[in-house]
Amino acid sequence: MLQLDQYEQELLKVLGARLRAARKARRLTQTDFGRYLGITRQTYSKMEHGDPGIDVGYWIRASAMLDCLEQWANVISRQAATAQDVAC
Repeated sequence: MLQLDQYEQELLKVLGARLRAARKARRLTQTDFGRYLGITRQTYSKMEHGDPGIDVGYWIRASAMLDCLEQWANVISRQAATAQDVAC
C-alpha cells in the first residue's frame, strides 16, 4: 500500500471530510452516492476517510457530480502552474 507522510495523510482526510459534507448537504447516503460513482458503499466510505488507495478518477467523478470539478481544474491549470510546479 502507498505510504504517505503525515501531512499528505491529513490532506486526504480533509478532502474526504469535504466530500462527506458535500454529500450530506445534498442528503445523499453513502450507498446512493457510491452507486452513482459505480463503487460500493465500502469503497466510497474509504474515500470519505481519506484512503490513499482510491483511484483519482473516482475523486474527479465525485467532484464533478458535486459541482466541484472547477476546483480540480484550478489545481492543474497551466496558468496557475509555476516553473517550479512543472519541474516536479
